Amino acid sequence: MKHIFKDPFLQFIGLGVLLFIGHGLWEKSVAKSEATITVDAPVRARLAAVFETEQGRAPGDAELAAVIDGYVTEQALAREAMRAGLDEGDTIITRRLAQKMRFMLESNALSDAPGDDILRAWQEDNSDKFAVPAARAITHVYLSGSGDRLEAKAANVKVALTNNPDNWNGLGDPFMLQSQYGLLDETAMSRIFGRAFTEAVMALPGTGGSWQGPVESAFGLHFVRIDRARARQALSFDEARADVLKDWQNVKLDSQNKARIRAVIDRYAVDAK
Repeated sequence: MKHIFKDPFLQFIGLGVLLFIGHGLWEKSVAKSEATITVDAPVRARLAAVFETEQGRAPGDAELAAVIDGYVTEQALAREAMRAGLDEGDTIITRRLAQKMRFMLESNALSDAPGDDILRAWQEDNSDKFAVPAARAITHVYLSGSGDRLEAKAANVKVALTNNPDNWNGLGDPFMLQSQYGLLDETAMSRIFGRAFTEAVMALPGTGGSWQGPVESAFGLHFVRIDRARARQALSFDEARADVLKDWQNVKLDSQNKARIRAVIDRYAVDAK
């Protein structure tokens, strides 16, 4: 009998039988799992929490039973749809799965906090981000129209402003917004008047308080008076530290998350035909 168990051929047959039985048990377990919709305590708690979030109150027994019934129906239909291959080639499902996978991969935390020496170097390398931008406070006289008529109107207003600079309020045409603005940086001014106007005004001399222009915008023409000018002001490290840290973290997190997604992509060969 001992010789029988030592026979390599019989050992091979026995191992094959064990693998066959194990595979059959595994298939039965998988099939049972796929055919079972589990509604345990964590699932009930999650469904109740979703109901409370949407309705602003906890569900009653009948309401929770209805929510669970809806969950079971959804699970059954979804599994049958996947069994039938309805998820294949569906762009919406593909994008949703990719979105969920991206959410799982991406992190909002960094393992290490940077020291001040790193942040100081970051501020120096990205100095444009950490400064009070240049700004202008302006008064403007607006002129609407086009062609020769607008040119003639502009010539008359220019003469009037030259002869009596303080008597500007009755000149020009009604403007839908304001005639005077406090300090506006380039971003704020561009939102109101457009980029071309902003660049022209920021290039005007910031002193003297005289009328300049006309300057063109998306609305028409404007004679502009610079009431106050603020030069760009670099912030000290102490003033900017919180913003420097936030910027450093955002850039590092973005790089970290892109690397994680890249690692997933690199697991696949792309057959571009």
